[in-house]
This record gives sequence, C-alpha cells and structure tokens, in this order.
Amino acid sequence: MSELILWFSRSPEHIELERTVYVDHYGAETVAIRGKNSGAYKGAGVFQWTPGVRALTVVFVEALVRHLKQISTFLPLLEGEKGSLAFSLHYALAKQPAWLFEMFGSDEDGNANLRKILFRSSLGTNKVAVSLNEEALSASSVKVYIDRTELRSVEALERLLYELLGDEASEAQKDIPRAWVLLRSKHSSSSQKHDSQPAAKSIFEPDNIYLFEQLQYPSSSTADRLRWDQLDDQRPSSIFGRVVQAKHLFEELTYQTCDDQTRSQFEQWLATMQPYPDAEWGIDTEREGRLVPGFISSLKGHNRQFTPNGFHRTFIWRDRLTKELVATLTLGRDDRGVSESNQLDRDGTILGINVRWDLRNRGIGHYLVACINKHIIDFVKRDGKSRLIHTSNYNFGGVPWPMLKKIGYEKIASLGPVQTDFGFIPIWSKTYLA
Repeated sequence: MSELILWFSRSPEHIELERTVYVDHYGAETVAIRGKNSGAYKGAGVFQWTPGVRALTVVFVEALVRHLKQISTFLPLLEGEKGSLAFSLHYALAKQPAWLFEMFGSDEDGNANLRKILFRSSLGTNKVAVSLNEEALSASSVKVYIDRTELRSVEALERLLYELLGDEASEAQKDIPRAWVLLRSKHSSSSQKHDSQPAAKSIFEPDNIYLFEQLQYPSSSTADRLRWDQLDDQRPSSIFGRVVQAKHLFEELTYQTCDDQTRSQFEQWLATMQPYPDAEWGIDTEREGRLVPGFISSLKGHNRQFTPNGFHRTFIWRDRLTKELVATLTLGRDDRGVSESNQLDRDGTILGINVRWDLRNRGIGHYLVACINKHIIDFVKRDGKSRLIHTSNYNFGGVPWPMLKKIGYEKIASLGPVQTDFGFIPIWSKTYLA
C-alpha cells in the first residue's frame, strides 16, 4: 500500500513543508527535502516552497481531514481560478516540473507518479479542480507532522489547513477556532529593529491597532519570541499565528446599509445574547407594574430608527474570512433618562459595545473604541457642530473602558455612580470640537 508522510516546520510567522517521504505500492521510497540541493540528505530529491507545492499539501491535508470526519463526497479537494493555489497545482501536473519527480518519482512511461495520485479537471472559464485518487493513495495512508509531533486530531489538521490556504481560506474554511489579542510594542524603536512587524505609534487611530491573530489552541509556548507586550500584561497562550492590522481582519458595516442576511444574523445574535454574567440590566424587567426595557430590546428598537448616514448608528463588524459577526457597537440616543435625570446636556450616547464571548475580545474592543472615535470626529467635522458625548458601562463583551481615557473621555466625578433602572453606573464624557 502506498504511503505519504509530510513534515512541516514552523516559525512564529510561517509554516512550510520541510520534508516528504513517499512510498509506492512496491515499497520503493522517495525522500525529498526543501532546498536547492540535498546536502546532508544524500540522494534525496529537492523542492522549493512554491504555490504549487503549497497547493499539493492542501490537497493531502484536506483529504486526511475528510477521512477523519468520515465525509464521502464527489466535491474536489481544491478548486480555483487563474492565480489560485488550485491553478498552480493543475499547471504543474500538466507541465511536470522537476519537483514532481523529485518528490514522487516516475512510472515506467517516464511520467511523474503524482499524475496517477491526483485527478485534475478543467471546468472552463479558467476554473480548475483537483482530487485524490484513493486507489493510488488512500487518504488514511497520509501522515502529517509539525516538527516532531504527528497531527491526529481534526481540529489540529484544520488549523494547519487554514494556515496553508492563507487568503484562499475564506472559500474553504468557515469554522476555524480563532482569537485576536491586542498588541503593543514595549520599546517601539528596538522592536522595529528586531521584528518585521511595525509597532503601533498611537492607539487613537484604527490604522495603528495591531492584533495577534492566534490560530492554535493553547500550548506551553508564550509570545516572548514575538518581542511584543500586551495591555494589562495578558499574554497569548500560543505563539502560533500572525500580527495583522486589525482593519485587515474585520469588515465594518452598519445596520441600515448592510445586506438582509447580515441584518438577520445580527438580530438573531441579539435575540440569543446573554447579559453580563454578574448583572441583569441587559434583560427586560418589571418594576412597580411597568415594563423596563433591557439593553437588548433597546438595541432592536434603535436600529429601526437610525438613518443610514446619521450621527446615531449601529455598526457591525464581521470577520473578513468567515463572514461571521464578531462585534457590534451602537451610538444611540439616550433613552435611559441618564441625561434628563442628571441635567446632562449631551448630544449622543454610546449605547453599547458587544463582542462575542467565544472570542478573546479585548483586542477587538480596543479596535472598536478607536473606530467609533474616528467616526464621531469625522461626522462632527462634516456636520460643523461640536458635540458632547456621554457613555456608560452598557456592554456585554468586556469592553476596555480604560481605552476611553486614552482617547480623551473623563469620568464625571461630580455625579458619582449614577442610579438607573439597571443599577449604579459610571458616566464618561467627551467634547468633540467641530
């Protein structure tokens, strides 16, 4: 029976194929390593980490995932248009570059064995597809290692697959466990000398917020190798991932202008949202014979009243990769009576920032605060009218309120904690000048 072993090596920024061993059905073994010559691996074939080789690993890892999930389908393992990984592999199978022979050897007719192992199809309109010929190589005979550890779980293999697919993962991976952790440089000048990642010079602007996109479950490793520190000294539990500008991870939409599917997903999220674990102000309550709407009800009502380009709006952020909603923020009118009860002259209220609990949300929260701050500044400049904004702890997602201080909000000390239908809450205020 034929067998294939893939060895990957990992750095904090990348994962690449390092070595392969292919055993054909006669027992003949073909070893190949990444590089320009075999060096210490005498007699081994060589390959480069090209899009074609990367596509090859995607096919085999995806085949193993489907086998472990017991998925039987006619759908190809990889498909795409010109410029995609699938197209690169399809082209290589047609032209038979040297690495095909170096990694898999040749048959009696002088063709690369890989041509028998993989099926390929041209679907027209520049689209191609690739599948595994299980009669030539069974998916169960594929083994995958990262460094010296064999990956045997579906979760670990899917995370590897996500990294291998890169930008194309949006078409193939929809439910990879992910987390985003806010990063800042402890010594920006020295960090930039030693790391290729730019340091955030200011947290006032969304463009300057970088997140560590964690792509692996916790391990014993830490983020020390990245030479980055987090706010509040919280460190990611795994170094496996990449540092990315937050704006490249999330799409910013609004409730009034997004598509119907996104709006429906948003409303379903609100309907199932649970209030903060140690408080009940998020749900409707009855007090002295009258119904007091909770935070969730208020959000639903507000969204149907806000105008598309007005000052009061609900913003929706979704993951660019999966299209899943990750957070929302509402800049709404004060319907809580806080302004009226305390004689506060305010033009707007940040009603709430909601971040999904299953995400590591502090990084996202900081990004949202910076985004809404920029939105208010831009609106005030266009409107030509200075505005006084107040906000309070109406939140579900562990919003980093210290960020409010960093962008100029001040707690109204003269009021102390304000009594509302939802308990005592602090009020923060900031004047935005036109």
